[in-house]
Amino acid sequence: MNDRIRLLAEQAGIELPDSSAYNGHIYRNSIEKFAELIVRECVKVMYDNAIERKVPPDINQTPTHYAIAVLEHFGVEVNKERAILFVMDFYQVSREVACKLYRDEIEAYMKIEAYVKLLNGVDQ
Repeated sequence: MNDRIRLLAEQAGIELPDSSAYNGHIYRNSIEKFAELIVRECVKVMYDNAIERKVPPDINQTPTHYAIAVLEHFGVEVNKERAILFVMDFYQVSREVACKLYRDEIEAYMKIEAYVKLLNGVDQ
């Protein structure tokens, strides 16, 4: 099993049985397949988002936009605070630096969120 998949499974509280046991081997393969399907879905969301250009025409897409599209696709609520936390984590910067240097990116996200709601006919 890929070390990253194993680590994420452990962080999710999944106890991985010994792979030498028959059921353990099947279980580990199921976890790996599940992780692969999620990764493929993430790639599809990013690709579709780039093709469909789900942002206002005056905003350039950034890594944050694609990440937020994936989070929203999987039902993870994203708001300005989460956008700031994502930028902090993605660029490995402090909150102060994120808010100062990446303010445009965070504000662009907020415009995109409003734009998508408008396109979908959702009241803000």
